[in-house]
Amino acid sequence: MTDFVDIHVHSIPASRNTNALVCVAPGFAFSPPQKGLWFCCGIHPWNAADPDWNDTFCQVANLARSRKIAAIGETGLDRFRRDIPFDAQIESFRRHATLSEATSLPLVIHSVRSNADILSEFAKISPRSLWLIHGCSANPAEIQKIASMGISISFGPRELAHPDARRRILSVPLERLFLETDDTHQPIEEVYQLAAQALGCDVPYLAAQIHENFQRLFGDWLSGAAPAGLRSPGSKPKPAS
Repeated sequence: MTDFVDIHVHSIPASRNTNALVCVAPGFAFSPPQKGLWFCCGIHPWNAADPDWNDTFCQVANLARSRKIAAIGETGLDRFRRDIPFDAQIESFRRHATLSEATSLPLVIHSVRSNADILSEFAKISPRSLWLIHGCSANPAEIQKIASMGISISFGPRELAHPDARRRILSVPLERLFLETDDTHQPIEEVYQLAAQALGCDVPYLAAQIHENFQRLFGDWLSGAAPAGLRSPGSKPKPAS
């Protein structure tokens, strides 16, 4: 059985057959590398106006340049949080995106009511590094536009519980698709079952495809080269047998 991939989780999973990208705070005590365990670090948009933002970002930058993390984030934009000045969010996001380009590390993005803003920033930057919108709640038309620009998309239990989940996940080319548990503590195996049901394919096929995506994303990082990113054309899911 191919290992599962949890592309965005906030705690170290108990399952031993999972490759997990764990989102941690800059002060996290990093242990020696463990099989299947990866870390990303960044400043959440909810903290974009914190008075110690610059000092915290310097910690993130040091972690990225010393290769203690495999991705940068989660950063992003959140128009729902009107108490966080949007100008501060934009500035924080751009600094993270610049760091992503400088280190060739993927960028993990939180986007709430901000997909148009994210796409605008993407068009301005034309990044070489991969961008991934986690917990994507966009409608199918938005998802197609996001994926067409080369941005990968991840769904978790909340997104897969939406009444329109099937149309949404079918809008993502499989080469751009990832799955996550975020902060739900739901087993990643259950998320794969929900996604496979929505796609009309079996879990082993879906697990193999997402594992291949993960290998393309992080295989070069393991060898010390820049991540290759995901720029291959879309494909359709294999029907369930």
